[in-house]
Amino acid sequence: MTGVNGAKWYDDAYGMWDSEHNRPAPGIVGKIKQSGIGMIRYPGGTSSNLFNWKGAIGPLEDRTRQVEGKQGATVDSRFGPDEYMAFIRQVGAAPEIMAPFANSTPEEIADWVAYMNAPQGTKWGDLRAENGHPEPYGVRYWEIGNELFGKHQRYWMTIRLGDTTWREVANLTSAGADDRVYAFDPRSGTSHFGDLTAQIHEHGKEGAYVAVSEGGALFFGKNRGAEASSRAASSTAADMSWTAK
Repeated sequence: MTGVNGAKWYDDAYGMWDSEHNRPAPGIVGKIKQSGIGMIRYPGGTSSNLFNWKGAIGPLEDRTRQVEGKQGATVDSRFGPDEYMAFIRQVGAAPEIMAPFANSTPEEIADWVAYMNAPQGTKWGDLRAENGHPEPYGVRYWEIGNELFGKHQRYWMTIRLGDTTWREVANLTSAGADDRVYAFDPRSGTSHFGDLTAQIHEHGKEGAYVAVSEGGALFFGKNRGAEASSRAASSTAADMSWTAK
C-alpha cells in the first residue's frame, strides 16, 4: 500500500477540500485516484501537534480556531474529521489518523476513536449522526503523536536546565521564584514560567526553538526564520535542553 501525509488540514488542506461547495475538490480527487494512493494521513504531521479534534466537528460557525504546530499561527477548522472522511471515501483510500501527543489525554483520544467508530445509541455515535454521519467510519489505523523519535519534535518534552529537570504543574499560583516548575497550556502550546525573561532560543540541528516572552511564556516551535537564530537573553534559558517524558 502506498500512502501520503496530508501535511496540513487548514486552508482546505492544500486544496483537497472545496469549502465553497462543502465537498472534496473534484480535480484533486481525480488525480489521487489516478495515482493509486492507498492511504492518506490526517490531520498532518508537525503542523498538527496541537490539533483539537473536538473543535473541528459540527456546524462551521460553532467550530473553534486551531493553533498550528510549527509557527503557532491561528488557523481554521474547516477540514475536520468528517470532511476528511468524505474525501477518503471519494478517493477510495484508507484513513489513518494521527492523534496529537502534546495536548491530548488518553480519554480525549478514546473519545475521537468512539466518534469515528462507535454505533448510534452511544454518546459519540449519536453526536456523529447528529452531524450528518449516522454510520460508523470504521477507522482502523491510528497513530499516537507525530515522529516521537525525532529531535525536531520538542513540543512534548520535559524541560531540563543542565542536570535539573523542570517539573510540570497544573498552575503556578503557589510557585516561588526559584521553583523549577512550569505550567503547560495544551490548547495554545505555551508553557509558563515565573522567572524567565528570554526572547528566542535556537535549539538543535533541526532548528527546534523555544520563544520566551517577557512574562515568561514559552512557545515550542520549529525554526523557520532568521529571527530564531538569536540566542536567549537569559543565560539559564540558553542552557535549556529537552528529554522525553
